[in-house]
Amino acid sequence: MGLLGTAALARQAGAEAPPAKSQTKPGEMALPSALPPAPAESMQQASPASAARLTASELNARYSDPAMLPSPDGYAKPRTKLKMPQLRDPKEQAFDELLDETVTFSRDEINRYYDRIDDFKRSVRTPDGQMHRAVISSVIVNLQPGSVIPVMRLNVNENSSLLFTDSTGNPWPVVKFAAPSKSMFAVEFHPNNNPHEIALEPIKDYAYGNLKVFLAGMSTPVFVRLVTGQKETDVRLDARMPVRGPNAAALIEKQMPPEASSSMFSMLNGVVPEKAQELRVEGADARAWMLDGKMYLRLTNKTSVRSPSWTGTMSSIDGTNVYELPARTPVIYAAQEGKSVELRVSGF
Repeated sequence: MGLLGTAALARQAGAEAPPAKSQTKPGEMALPSALPPAPAESMQQASPASAARLTASELNARYSDPAMLPSPDGYAKPRTKLKMPQLRDPKEQAFDELLDETVTFSRDEINRYYDRIDDFKRSVRTPDGQMHRAVISSVIVNLQPGSVIPVMRLNVNENSSLLFTDSTGNPWPVVKFAAPSKSMFAVEFHPNNNPHEIALEPIKDYAYGNLKVFLAGMSTPVFVRLVTGQKETDVRLDARMPVRGPNAAALIEKQMPPEASSSMFSMLNGVVPEKAQELRVEGADARAWMLDGKMYLRLTNKTSVRSPSWTGTMSSIDGTNVYELPARTPVIYAAQEGKSVELRVSGF
């Protein structure tokens, strides 16, 4: 048989030969029918058998590693190993996204916001934008025709008391009164507890009105004007009548003048006249001044002068007394809670 016949028989045998059985074990990747060409360097170093075929375990290891995936130029050099991104906790990521959506202000902007809220609250509580100065005042009521009636300054959300006293500082009971509109002021009166006191509180800003009061034993009413919106608030106003009231003590010593000087009234309220010269007093809680050639002594805690004889006096409802004495009186005897007290005055 010639060469042509031999070649034909070989082709016929190859076509009729059964397919080879797979040598792949369970769990291993099947050997591909065609492998990419191996690099030249590895072909030179490897043996002909290893270059021609790779085991299934080597092939699986090579394809399972992303860094060893085939490249266009073969397996000469492994690629750089890929780094997987670090994934955040979905809950934390969702919480941060919620914060970014709801809280979009910086710390300074938040502080400015709360400062503005604080200013708003302060403006609501103080409608005119300022805090009023609360004071305790007193005024002498002038009952003569043509005189100006006393004024009481009030403020919203602040309780105030109007007290009536006589020239000796004793309470003067109120019989009845006529209050302004109920829509403007809230008025309370307790005749059994404090018959000389009327409690007042304005309801509206910039409210005004008059209060007409009838005192026991006095046929003429006393008028007091009520105003609001001032820088100062009279939390207590002592309306002092220039005459003796029904609760005045019986006169033992000489008759007191019906009206004391304005200087004595100022000293009674703790306001010293500009021209007064202050003196030093030892022996009791007292103050003394020289004014217009006369000496004035202010005593607290219901302390009263016994000697020398005074020429004028004025008292307040809290037990403070002011006396007008002869000039340059260095030694004064007083009574305090039934005890005799000696006062020494210097600095004339």
